[in-house]
Amino acid sequence: MTRRDLFGSVALAGMLSEESMLAGGGEFYTPWLDALVRGYLTNARRTSDSLAVCDFEGGSKRPDGVSRSGKTYCSVSRMLPALAACVVSGRDTDGSLFQAILGVYRHAFDPAHPDYWGPSPADKPDLRQVESSLVAWTLWLLRDRLPGALTAAERENLQRWLASCTVREVRYNNFAWFTAVNQAVRLALAERWSEFRGDQGWMLDDLRAMDAMYAGDGWYTDGKGTHIHDYYSFWVFASHFLYWREVIGARYPEWNSRFAGRVKELMLHAPELYSASGAHAMMGVSLVYRFAAVTALVLAYRQGLWPHSAGLLRGLVRRNMAFFWGHDAFDASKGKLRETISEPGTPEFAESYIDNGHPYWGMQAFAFLLIPRGDAFWTEREEELPCEKRDFVTALAGPGVLISGCRSTGESRLHFVNNGRFDAIYRDRYTKFSYSGQFFFCFTKRKDRATWDSALVFRDPVSGLIAGRAGVEGGRLVDGGYETEWWAVLDGLRLRVRSRIRPDRDRELRSHVVEAPEGAVERKVEVLEGSAALPFLENEQIETKGEGQQLVASAVLGDVGVTAHSGYDGLSVESKFEPVFGRENIHLFAPRCAVVTLKKVLKQPVTELSATFQCRPVRGKGGVA
Repeated sequence: MTRRDLFGSVALAGMLSEESMLAGGGEFYTPWLDALVRGYLTNARRTSDSLAVCDFEGGSKRPDGVSRSGKTYCSVSRMLPALAACVVSGRDTDGSLFQAILGVYRHAFDPAHPDYWGPSPADKPDLRQVESSLVAWTLWLLRDRLPGALTAAERENLQRWLASCTVREVRYNNFAWFTAVNQAVRLALAERWSEFRGDQGWMLDDLRAMDAMYAGDGWYTDGKGTHIHDYYSFWVFASHFLYWREVIGARYPEWNSRFAGRVKELMLHAPELYSASGAHAMMGVSLVYRFAAVTALVLAYRQGLWPHSAGLLRGLVRRNMAFFWGHDAFDASKGKLRETISEPGTPEFAESYIDNGHPYWGMQAFAFLLIPRGDAFWTEREEELPCEKRDFVTALAGPGVLISGCRSTGESRLHFVNNGRFDAIYRDRYTKFSYSGQFFFCFTKRKDRATWDSALVFRDPVSGLIAGRAGVEGGRLVDGGYETEWWAVLDGLRLRVRSRIRPDRDRELRSHVVEAPEGAVERKVEVLEGSAALPFLENEQIETKGEGQQLVASAVLGDVGVTAHSGYDGLSVESKFEPVFGRENIHLFAPRCAVVTLKKVLKQPVTELSATFQCRPVRGKGGVA
């Protein structure tokens, strides 16, 4: 299949008939799950006979992510829930998956085995604490088979390892849910197996810490006292509460009710985050395992906390997985999920904590296999998504979030009033004016550069230095949009900006008041503001049209542009970024992209600017080359 063919086949149907999938009754996931499990087991067997570790060909490693033998363990822990779901749901017809799981639990926690994962250190947060929640959850899913298949000594080894992950408390971000689930499972299993012991006080302290991070409308801030809102509200704050709830929630009705009510609130608008392509509005960290976001939706449905139809959920799950699968998230030649999200992606997008096992966090989404086969999830006809039915702008005051949707394009966008991560590694993930579920964002880790798609930046015309948002003074939701006061620092010059953003279907209306120090005027500092990034192929020619105040750039996937502006000096299409950023590929997925760019040379201390940006992706086609 050529890349252009891929554009034309975008991920609504995946490998199967779209009509049969819409009608219900088909096991849409089968080709994906078969390939994922086959690739994983092949690589695990090649890595070690124990199956307790798994190194993927060409994959990266981190010192805290390897066993005693120097081989990756989180690739294993992150596959366990999906393998367990296969077993519980009766899909492990020959018993081989259960045997693979059993091998892990016999060898990974045995201090005498070469592939022993090792204890979590007592003096610092550790990846093992994260993985312990999945080890514990899998143990709970298989509670009727797995503990009894282990010897008493093996159960004691497992208890000892899980307990090592609850020595160093981590309660300033989402980590507390990992240790809470760990404790909950051990407390619950202790009723039957004397080797397991948990600490109720520790677990409840974890819950209190998570409770303190609640922002409202179902969202949490991922950092005590911060304004960091991300999809961790779904794949940890919600998903791991739902694990905890299933394991032990009935014993603690007050905590159970409090957190369950928040999940209901989160689910109320969750479908609005998804575009017709199946992708959700992409932003934030941990991009390499983005299909994990549907995990909480599936778990909420299983526990009666999903306020929508089964057909809507099934459509969201299928489309989201098909989107990533259809755009090369899985490297078939190596049997693994990519660390670069897609084939044309770059390792620069991966955070420093990512190794070759991390993408498998998304395997938790296969929790839908736990839904009984006769359930409406499998049989009900799929519904259209909210962005296919209507135009909308939804304001969530708690986290300071806007979700906007456009019926004519099938696009959903996400807007944050006060999101606060500004260092170069994270800036582009959090500080854009909007994040699209069709056209994804540009990115750089360079401290002396900043991308300007869906953003406003400042550039020194002599040195080429570019400064993006460095901090937020305040912000608020207003009628149909939001206002925010922020600043940037360019080579020692502090520039303040008051911005007002209003989404309107396929348009985004932006206005700014820029306050510049005298030095910025003397140096003729430039303001650059850009449209969404339009992805295109290496051999594709961008078409442009317009004059005066209008300029539109078009490609196979759609078009972006400016339809009106005031206060700016010029308008152009920028698509050759290598001289600026040192490489051509600055887009999240695509090998190349174009940004319709407005420019203004600062000539006075206060400058007023405004523009209307257009973003018209082809309906249902995700912006991945």
